[in-house]
Amino acid sequence: MPTRDDIEEMDNLAGTVDFEMGGPDSMDGKDDDEKNSAPFCTNDPYADYIMKVYRSFQTDSMFVVKAVMVAAGPAAILLFAMFISSAASTLIAFVTLVVSLMFVALSLNMLGWILDKDIGPRSM
Repeated sequence: MPTRDDIEEMDNLAGTVDFEMGGPDSMDGKDDDEKNSAPFCTNDPYADYIMKVYRSFQTDSMFVVKAVMVAAGPAAILLFAMFISSAASTLIAFVTLVVSLMFVALSLNMLGWILDKDIGPRSM
């Protein structure tokens, strides 16, 4: 008697529809609209806050704010070197601080992007 493989087993799961390319979100039951597909309320308050901030920054009206935030790092380094201290040791320390803070912001943006994705069906 032939055995069933994993693909055939997944076909028999409840729902029998694969929502990999869209469909209702398994958390809130709404259709995947590619903007608000992830649930707004999970069991993690930190993830909810990160998703809320990420979604607020994804609007077209926030483009200028995002551009200013990207330019603020190099501008802060330049202003620090011109007005505060141009000594090599303090400049290196400040550049390291600013670059690390910019990468923290980039990491939080990537985390918001990941959390905003559809979680998919149970078979995934």
